[in-house]
Amino acid sequence: MKEHIKTIYVDRMLFLTLLASLFLLFLQLSIIVIKLTTLPPLVPLLFQQPWGQRQLVGRELIFILPLVSALFVACNIAAALSMYRKMPLLSRMFFWGSLFIVLLSTISSIRIVLLVS
Repeated sequence: MKEHIKTIYVDRMLFLTLLASLFLLFLQLSIIVIKLTTLPPLVPLLFQQPWGQRQLVGRELIFILPLVSALFVACNIAAALSMYRKMPLLSRMFFWGSLFIVLLSTISSIRIVLLVS
């Protein structure tokens, strides 16, 4: 475990992308928690559904976005660190992919909160 943490600190790109991902996750959670009481009982979350009532879910389910993002980041970090010695480029791609997913999830959360607030 210490070796993996050292790997992150040594490789500046891994460290910065991990830091940015964690910051965006924290920002996403903060915005949701702060605005949770002002959100209506139903919020649009299921955008793949036809327009109308089918897109709406309870406001508590908005926490799915940061939860899925955090799980995705954790899985990508575990995969990236396990293969860093053999394929450092692929490891960096995993970290950048995590940052991209968290960024999209944060943008979606902010847009949903601003849409219904």
